[in-house]
Amino acid sequence: MMLNELIIKPLYECACSCQHCSERQKLYSKSKKESVRVLDLNTIYRIFREAGSMGTEVLQLSGGEILLHEHFEEIVMEAKKYDWFVFCNSTGWNLTKKRVKDIYQAGLDAFNISLDSSVPEQHDRSRGLSGLFQSALDTMDIFNELKRTENRKNPFYTNVQVILMRQNFRQFPDMFCTALEHGADSVYIMHIYDDLHRRFLLSRNDITEFEEKVIPKIVEVLKSRLMDSKTIKYATDQLNSLFEQNNNSKENYVMGRYWNAKRDVHAACIQPLKRLMILPNGDVMPCCTLENSHSVIIGNVFKESLKKIWNGKKMIAFRNARTEYCLQCPSVKNRTIGFVPELQRQFQNEY
Repeated sequence: MMLNELIIKPLYECACSCQHCSERQKLYSKSKKESVRVLDLNTIYRIFREAGSMGTEVLQLSGGEILLHEHFEEIVMEAKKYDWFVFCNSTGWNLTKKRVKDIYQAGLDAFNISLDSSVPEQHDRSRGLSGLFQSALDTMDIFNELKRTENRKNPFYTNVQVILMRQNFRQFPDMFCTALEHGADSVYIMHIYDDLHRRFLLSRNDITEFEEKVIPKIVEVLKSRLMDSKTIKYATDQLNSLFEQNNNSKENYVMGRYWNAKRDVHAACIQPLKRLMILPNGDVMPCCTLENSHSVIIGNVFKESLKKIWNGKKMIAFRNARTEYCLQCPSVKNRTIGFVPELQRQFQNEY
């Protein structure tokens, strides 16, 4: 079985303190007390060699704030030796023109940047860092200037990631405007994870308002940009399926449960057949969402080879049974709204 995508989180550190990231921050706080807090380059490169022999095609670099890693560009350049598609997730904080250019020239294929609001003050408050909104937009602008002026072999994509919350869902038309004005190639809409106290989940009325009033406004934004009919139809279909009810109910969505039964998510999600995630301490998980649950460690790269972990008893057991936590995982129901043909596909189709 081929390991299609490798997710590596080499460090936990982050300049932000996001309001919706509390469960992950608990894990990070605990892990910061461990002796190994950052994956060293030798270990990362060994992992690359092993993954290269296992059919890996995609590398996702994340964190924490991945760009706080002092060797980020070196990691990207090493990964590109394997001809992988390499992308990262970032807040876009405090990047200079020189740093952005270095990242671009290292060969990164896509830069995913997070926005929580179209209102600067609200975004910064949500992320716990003043000036972050403008810094994120400036970063996008620098990347897009490089796309226009620098020649390189492979295309480069800037993508905006947004979390659908009760605090921001009415702003989505404006957020799409902001993304397009700053050259985004797609908007990736994520449902909220682990909202244990229901601070961010949409109510039933909110979901209805989003479907009946907000989505049509988003579509009008896209039409105003003179996008072709195929792109408009694709976007409309994806937006309308965010709260699809073939295997879930609005009542469940309101509670932060994204599936009626474990068999439904088992049938729909094939992440464990194609992905692994590695944390800074070397722990390996079957997918990124399980990080929030602080559970299902299937191995450690300091103790076993990647191939042994991938084919090991713990991984096989997870593939066959999954966990109750999977009912709270919305990954397969997140949606990519692509503005260019090559991004008009869903991440879950790659799983």
